[in-house]
Amino acid sequence: MEAVLDPFQPLLHLIGRYRQDVHNLKPPASAQAFPTAQAHIGELPPGLKDFLRRWNGATLFRGALRVRAISELAPASPEVEEVVLFADGPRESDHWGYAAAGSGHHFGRWTGQKLIPLHEDFHRWLYAQARVLDENRTDEAAQLALRIEVDPDDGLLLMARGDQLMAEGDGDAALKAFQKAVVRSPDLPSAWQRLGEALLTVDRSAAVHALLMALRHTRLPLPYPGAPSADRGLVRLLEGHFPAGDPGWERELSHFLNERCLDLRRDEGGELIESAALAWMRSRLARGDRHGARAMLASVRDRVLAFAHPPSLYSLQLALVSLDTDLGNHDEAEETLRRLRGGPLDIQARCALALARIAQLRDEPWIDELVDEALSGLTDEADRFDAWMIRAERGSSEAVGEVVRLSARLGDKARQARAALVQGDHARNAKNIGVAKVFYGQCQADPESWFRSRLRMGELAGSNREAIDGFQEAIDGFVRLELPLREAWARLRLARMGDASQVEPALRIFRATSLATGVAAVDTICGNPGAHLPWHLNLAAEYARQRHDAQRMRPPFSRADADRPERRLLSHRSAIAACDARIVTVLSENLRSDLATLRRSDGRIQGPPAMRFIAMADLLAGHGSFDAARELMSLLKEDIPNEAVTRSLIGAVARSPNMTLVQTLLEHLKDGNRPEPGALVRIIEVLGWRREAEAAPRLAQLAATASLPVRKAAITALGRIGDASVVDLLLGLVEVPELAEVTSVALLLLGEWQGVDFHGQSLAQRVQGLQRSPGELVGRFGGPTYLLLLLSGVDKEGPSALGAMHGLGLLGAVRAVPKLIELTGDRDANRAKVAGAALELITGNHEDPEAPHPKQRWEGWWEANRDKFSEGVRYREGRPFNVRRMLEKLSHDDPVVRQSTYDELVISTGVRLPFDAEGPWRVQQAHRRGWEKWYHNHAASLPPTGWLFHGRSVA
Repeated sequence: MEAVLDPFQPLLHLIGRYRQDVHNLKPPASAQAFPTAQAHIGELPPGLKDFLRRWNGATLFRGALRVRAISELAPASPEVEEVVLFADGPRESDHWGYAAAGSGHHFGRWTGQKLIPLHEDFHRWLYAQARVLDENRTDEAAQLALRIEVDPDDGLLLMARGDQLMAEGDGDAALKAFQKAVVRSPDLPSAWQRLGEALLTVDRSAAVHALLMALRHTRLPLPYPGAPSADRGLVRLLEGHFPAGDPGWERELSHFLNERCLDLRRDEGGELIESAALAWMRSRLARGDRHGARAMLASVRDRVLAFAHPPSLYSLQLALVSLDTDLGNHDEAEETLRRLRGGPLDIQARCALALARIAQLRDEPWIDELVDEALSGLTDEADRFDAWMIRAERGSSEAVGEVVRLSARLGDKARQARAALVQGDHARNAKNIGVAKVFYGQCQADPESWFRSRLRMGELAGSNREAIDGFQEAIDGFVRLELPLREAWARLRLARMGDASQVEPALRIFRATSLATGVAAVDTICGNPGAHLPWHLNLAAEYARQRHDAQRMRPPFSRADADRPERRLLSHRSAIAACDARIVTVLSENLRSDLATLRRSDGRIQGPPAMRFIAMADLLAGHGSFDAARELMSLLKEDIPNEAVTRSLIGAVARSPNMTLVQTLLEHLKDGNRPEPGALVRIIEVLGWRREAEAAPRLAQLAATASLPVRKAAITALGRIGDASVVDLLLGLVEVPELAEVTSVALLLLGEWQGVDFHGQSLAQRVQGLQRSPGELVGRFGGPTYLLLLLSGVDKEGPSALGAMHGLGLLGAVRAVPKLIELTGDRDANRAKVAGAALELITGNHEDPEAPHPKQRWEGWWEANRDKFSEGVRYREGRPFNVRRMLEKLSHDDPVVRQSTYDELVISTGVRLPFDAEGPWRVQQAHRRGWEKWYHNHAASLPPTGWLFHGRSVA
């Protein structure tokens, strides 16, 4: 080969200046080596292939740079097979790789996560790297200058040089470097973006062209991690140079998203896709095409989330939620939010804000709690403005001030218009009509706020004609903006003024969006509040079923999934509560009909009759009339052949805001009015859950003299009510075997210890007739002084011994572990299983009781883990059991565990903050926050042990 045509001549010339032992060029690779290698790593770059044909690897500068032999070429990692490592050095951690890109290859440094491309030609990379070592260039800028000297026409290096010059403040030289880069390498999108950014202050038209070229040359997935690509800022830059709603801009975005974004292999590229989709959405919204924007976003989301490496798309999905909310697709919006529930804290806060907006539009409960949740995590001022807007629209004067302040800081005309709307509402509420009209006139910058202000101006108009014109203008505007719920409420304003033609289109929208308050408002205007009762009942029954599934964690539901059906149910309840007493008659007839069907059915809790009955009882419980209270009392007296339905009825009555109901309940405790025992038990339970102190004297009489089921119910209710005046009465009942357990728990709730002492004595004396083993109650509440008693109890026979074993598990003392381990080897399989369950309760470790040699397995585990446990500490499931742990268990999936934990918490602390173990999910969250706040204020004064009784240590 002639020297002038030999691409390795510069390298050979450099090598020739050194002694022979400084560089070592290996003999060429065999012809068979190439197809073998390429079968594993793909086609070799031409320059590297030429090198390996001539020298099968090389060691240069005494090992400072090593070019691998063909058999040593390998992917950078199992996750990144696109990058092939071909050289190493000078440091041990330095590796060099190549990857296919466009019609050629990129060569550069492998960082362990990505390839930093430097050259587009192997020969130039090899000679440049040899020069770097030869001249000992350690500074990055000096290395770049040398590489450009060796490879002056390489687009990658020219782009890097432009970045360097831009950082140094030499914009003109940087511009020239970028121009040369895109000429030499026109398929580099990042070079086009840099050029466009550099041209923005020089030539706007040329800048837009360059930025568009960057978008057109971007293709996903990227060929390798670290490949030059446009970033998400490109879309924002371009968007500002097109008129709002420009079809040409939308065509560019459509082509990019549909033709250039084919897949993702890793995180790179997801933000650019999201940015482009959101820009396309904003363009469609500018044209008033809300439905089209929603369909497009949903399509992009569904396609991109099916990629090999789907990105999070948090902002895109939240934008889709916002569109669905505007369009009335609230269930779809909440399903999207459900998928985002496990996202970062700031995303959770934005989800709470989105839920608050849905709840506000639907007139559902817990709006303020949702806004509080959002504000606690929102950091972006635009999001905080939206949260405060919800507060301001609900009449908070503090929120109005915060909205005005934030809108001024943000400098956004649309937000200032929204702020003017709530300022007008605030002035109107204060009877400052003139000021309100001035503010309403300042809403033009935000179309939705402007048409809402037209509604307000119509209500303030001095004539019917003027009012009708204002309402009609708002309706037409909401139709154009595709805001159906706004449109429907505006139509009802016209309907109230006598335009009956507006009723049907409004009703159609309310039914399509399942908006209970809207349907109820239509029925009220039409003079027939119960017209759509069947519609309310059918939806409420479906929500009741969803709530039931979520409360019991039926896949795919979790406890938090009860939130949506509970809000929807309460919305229907509010709609029914707003009707007059005639609705009660209709509800009663339906309840009686479904009760008859329920008695003939198979008793399945999820069957339609059961769910309809539960839903109707809940709706009836929300009505405040005397007739509703009387009907609820009548239902409590019924023998319902389904325990779960009965429990739901008791819960609905216990949570009813109907104040007439309390007196009705109390009346049924009087001697002459008492129903049969089963009904009386249910009435007493309701009073206990409601903590009606007025019922305590009558309940005390029943606890002393009534039938056994009634006495037990009355004692339990007295413990929940918390009236200490009945302690003496209960002390006289604790020795009645059939009443011992409920009486002891009631006494413990009231701060009296003697019930535990009685059960301890019963365990020692093997008292007969107790409802449950005394060992369980002693273990849960007795403290470590009962350890020896429980240990002696496990050696006895029968249920008493099993209860003592369970009691040791509940006691949580480490000293019980050796004895329980010994019992896992008992010949009685049942005793061995109970002992293993008690050990698991203390340690949190599970050993299969059906597997062979459980005792040996437990002994081995305990030997390896005993150092993790300390005497004097109470353990539950392997963790110290104290007030902190009890608070955590209030969120347990099982309602029985939640209720028993709450009782234990009250008995341990002596504090009676509320907690509704089977109540609405958000009510439980509020109750838990109340307990958390109490704990924060009192944690320092609480004893560290879990053996507490009314705030005092019993260790």
